This record gives sequence, C-alpha cells and structure tokens, in this order.
Amino acid sequence: MVNRKDLSDEPDLNDRLRFLRERESVHSQRFREAVEILKEDLQQRMIF
Repeated sequence: MVNRKDLSDEPDLNDRLRFLRERESVHSQRFREAVEILKEDLQQRMIF
C-alpha cells in the first residue's frame, strides 16, 4: 500500500483519500458478508 504522505502535501486531500480508502474497505467487507448470507440462503433452499 502506498503511504498517503507520499501522495500529497495537502492535509485536506490526504484526509479525503483516507476517508475514501476506509469507505472502500467497509463496502468490500459488507459485500463479502452479503455474499456469505446469500450462499447460506441458497444452501438452505437446496436442502428442502
């Protein structure tokens, strides 16, 4: 991962980039959780 200090000397820009990275990480985690829920749901439907 690139250190955000290497990207810009502007604190406001670095704050925005950090926020976007954190948001992307949360979105990715939630997407994986949703996929697991759907997999479990499909498996339960196949049993019956």
